[in-house]
Amino acid sequence: MSRQLLGYRFGDYELDLPTREIRSPSSVIHLEPRAFDLLVHLLEHRGRLVSKDEITAAVWDVEFVTDNSLSSAVARVRRALQDRRSPRKFVTTVYGYGYRFSAPAEEIYAEGIEEPAVERGRAAAAETSEAVPQQQSASSRRWLWGLAQAVLLVWRRVIQL
Repeated sequence: MSRQLLGYRFGDYELDLPTREIRSPSSVIHLEPRAFDLLVHLLEHRGRLVSKDEITAAVWDVEFVTDNSLSSAVARVRRALQDRRSPRKFVTTVYGYGYRFSAPAEEIYAEGIEEPAVERGRAAAAETSEAVPQQQSASSRRWLWGLAQAVLLVWRRVIQL
């Protein structure tokens, strides 16, 4: 039997996937789409260090995203969750590499059954070290694909001359 994931509960917040809202005890928070997708991606991989390359591929789906765009999206998530002071409760930064959703979270399913979030600890570190080479090769493939498109474009223009 397949269960539909409806969202996540963490701290005083509940993230609702179908409505793309975050609810706190006092209000409903609407995030800009990329910031919401960033938060969802971090929640899907909670407890694990997620590289900047993985985030940009999953959230932006383009070849190049500036660090400033990513930092701005993270800042919007932190502002929405009132997570602006150190130490961060929800989204922590690992400088030079990426981000981690570090708070405990529960998944909310359609039939109302909640599954506690899996604490990954050391297993996450092993998983991350295995995942990094795959992310680098995906990044290399995107770069090569862009190079091939540029060569094809130049070749077409040369033929037209």
